[in-house]
Amino acid sequence: MKSKVEQELRKLESELNYTIVRPAIVYGIGDRRSLTPRLLYGAIYKHLGETMKLLWTSDLKMNTIHVVDVCRAIWTLAITPEANGQVYNLVDEANSTQGSLAQMVAAIFNIKYDYYGTAISTLAKNDIGSVAEEANDKHLTAWADICRTYRLQHSPLEPTTNTELLLNHQLYYKISLRWISSRRNCCDCSNY
Repeated sequence: MKSKVEQELRKLESELNYTIVRPAIVYGIGDRRSLTPRLLYGAIYKHLGETMKLLWTSDLKMNTIHVVDVCRAIWTLAITPEANGQVYNLVDEANSTQGSLAQMVAAIFNIKYDYYGTAISTLAKNDIGSVAEEANDKHLTAWADICRTYRLQHSPLEPTTNTELLLNHQLYYKISLRWISSRRNCCDCSNY
């Protein structure tokens, strides 16, 4: 799908100024669907007193980028004539994996985590909709209990997942163009 859109854009290149930006997993202000649910899972498994178990393995690539760096990259590319008609992958230097993210969540909430591994995860992939539904039921029930316990009447946060996030889709971009962010270690903008 993505390459088809890019091919159509190339046909319009003489009539249209455009730059394609492909951010990795975006986190930061306003994040409700990227890393925030993983933090909520940490709170949930702390509340339940259970080990947080994840599909696949620790080495699943999950590149990230902060929303401020995405905004800076978009602005920079918008004012750079050479970016016209180009495709850029946006990623930070963290080289995040499911393992590094799980390790951070476990450290924050003082919980244990483990993986189902490739064999069981591949079997689960055949009925991934039911797997997502079961996980969401468990997480939403526990989240509602946490909210009641701490008298949170309204929360914009939801510890839900969808089938796409549970599949073994690596998100890894190679870095080829870099500039230093004044706010964090770096912001990388990779031309694809």
